[in-house]
Amino acid sequence: MLKLVDEVDIDVGNIWFSDETYFNLDGFLNKQNWRIWGTENPDVAVRSSLYSPKVMVWAAISAKGIIGPFFREQTINAANYPGILDEFLAIHYSLDYHWDASWFMQVAARPHRTLQCLIS
Repeated sequence: MLKLVDEVDIDVGNIWFSDETYFNLDGFLNKQNWRIWGTENPDVAVRSSLYSPKVMVWAAISAKGIIGPFFREQTINAANYPGILDEFLAIHYSLDYHWDASWFMQVAARPHRTLQCLIS
């Protein structure tokens, strides 16, 4: 992408970055994603359910603004990712008449690639 910005006339303000995260509905925080420095004993165990209900939140941001958040109860996979992109594109088209000059980048995740996403 940096090579394209350097070699071609690409306005970095037209790049949309997206990311998703999960929130457990029982109030439990994933210690891999959150670091809290507290005064309490760090060796105290906190019980949490193994498969607690959770919600996935997805959003995209650029210099033009924020689109989302979109909420999903299921995990993102090849079957439902095109639906999220369809919602994003529908909102993006309605807000920006220069949609054909925009670039879409996923952040901090392996690519959610399917043939349907690539040819759409």
